[in-house]
Amino acid sequence: MRRLPLLICGLVLGLFGAAAIEPPLKRVVERRVVMGVEGRITVYAPSEAEARNAMRQAFLRIEAIEQSISSWRPGSAARTLCGRVGETVRLDPDLFAVLARSKWWRDRSDGAFDPTVGPLVDAWRTARQEGARPDDERLSEAKARSGWKHLRLDLGARTARVTIDGMRFDFGGIGKGYAADQALVVLRANGLGSAMVELGGDLVVGDPPPGRDGWTVAIETVPGDDDEIIELANGAVATSGDVEQFVEIDGVRFSHLLDPKTGLGLRDRVQVTAVVAGGTSPGTDADALASAASILAADEDRLNDLLSGVAGSSLRIVRAEPSLRIDRVEPTPAGVVATGAELEVVFDGGEFTEGPAAAPDGRVFFTDQPGDRILCVELDGSVTTFMSPCGRSNGLAFDGDGALWACADGGNELWRISPGGDRTVALTGFDGKPFNGPNDIWIAPDGSRYFTDPFYRRPYWTDPKPRQDTEAVYRLDPDGTLERVADQFTRPNGIIGSPDARTLYVADIGAGKTLAFELEADGGLAGRRTFCDLGSDGMTVDDAGNVYLTGRGVVVFDPQGRLIERIPVPEQWTANVCIGGADRRDLYITAMGRVYRVRLRHQAVWSP
Repeated sequence: MRRLPLLICGLVLGLFGAAAIEPPLKRVVERRVVMGVEGRITVYAPSEAEARNAMRQAFLRIEAIEQSISSWRPGSAARTLCGRVGETVRLDPDLFAVLARSKWWRDRSDGAFDPTVGPLVDAWRTARQEGARPDDERLSEAKARSGWKHLRLDLGARTARVTIDGMRFDFGGIGKGYAADQALVVLRANGLGSAMVELGGDLVVGDPPPGRDGWTVAIETVPGDDDEIIELANGAVATSGDVEQFVEIDGVRFSHLLDPKTGLGLRDRVQVTAVVAGGTSPGTDADALASAASILAADEDRLNDLLSGVAGSSLRIVRAEPSLRIDRVEPTPAGVVATGAELEVVFDGGEFTEGPAAAPDGRVFFTDQPGDRILCVELDGSVTTFMSPCGRSNGLAFDGDGALWACADGGNELWRISPGGDRTVALTGFDGKPFNGPNDIWIAPDGSRYFTDPFYRRPYWTDPKPRQDTEAVYRLDPDGTLERVADQFTRPNGIIGSPDARTLYVADIGAGKTLAFELEADGGLAGRRTFCDLGSDGMTVDDAGNVYLTGRGVVVFDPQGRLIERIPVPEQWTANVCIGGADRRDLYITAMGRVYRVRLRHQAVWSP
């Protein structure tokens, strides 16, 4: 609908480069018309037969996505949802994934990106055909039937409900990027990681061609501007612009790009190219980023906000009036998610999962807090029950002896659980008074146990009121001495130490910030400072010192407190994270009733 073409330079290996590859890989290209545009897939494969088979599957996957999210195909999941006004509808996986990611981008862009503007898109499509601006009555009616306010999306249940008749979706700003991502997933599953998928102007590339560092992409821009050449691997490029697609009515120029807030086409001649070189959905994100940035192109601060935390992202903005000008919003860091990694569900069926912790062998233990049980993700991927009941345990951590420490807030206690499952109540309170409710725990290399003690009013407590006079952080010395090491929090929650055990991070979720303390030689804390202006439920660190916070997905900061990546999780709330697995490179994420996993570029800090 709005794409300007990209000239893709698939490079053929020279004679010497080809001879060095054993076995030699064959470059195979296939084209089909899909989603209303020309689709092109290029792969390097051991044989043409393998390539054709994988590409056929990839195109079938694209067609299935179109059938799910199409706004014009009769019987599509998107149209069916809009036709069942007032009903709660269970979404098929593709429509759910696109809506969940659309919500993420809508929230980030403050509504500049919004796929619920189908009625407005229809009104302006007719205007371009007729050369006449929609009359005020029609525009008002279309605007009244557009907007996210008419959609009730339940991320946990994976359902949605449309609340007004006549609302329609338009996924033109995200759908092709999502489809290209998924086509690449299919190609990778067939062993063809060196691949490129192009849908109109949306491009997703995997591993580079043999003997090269990346795919060479020439971005076609506007008359008077030279094509820009970039080299890209495991990323995506999307272009959104109104330089060529517009209608002039009564001397006023209106773009095909609509501002959801005004319902009007943009009047500035702008083209935006977004590059995303990382994350779990680069095509989806580049598509939505380009769409949102086109609306917000005049606001430099908002553009920087859009890029913040989107791994390896950058913008190239071409303004055609009053004279040709090119602006660039600089790239963000590469991020932490491994190349080609996808978020996957490893457990589904809990009430509210919490407190993941990796055992010395890489198994990951977590709690189903309302279900009063501790479960374990085994190394083969199966999930077993370790302990039930478990004192309604919340945060967990392993010590150097392989014992599991649990914040058992059913009785406001701290437990030590042996590898065999025998439990000991280690602590019940401080200074003669019960705890408010131990919540999260970190065990330092020297064996010191640091834990937070916020007050959350639990319905299962017989006397639901604060016991301590403050919400604080405590340290249990290896010799058994307990001391309060920090207070003056609004509500401390997540806690974790840095790789070198010199910094302790404490998330004050009530104040909306995360604090950093210097760990002194005697175990005390000093040098209180704000690490970042974001609170967190649970948290973890990797061996590079990056800090992972939770809440609305996972948000990752580098050791200097700079946002480097956001990992979206399709749930209402993300409670906690840890890094585990056999090689300790998998991020485990507890969110609502599920546990997710995604591969990382970094490892866990240390094994007890």
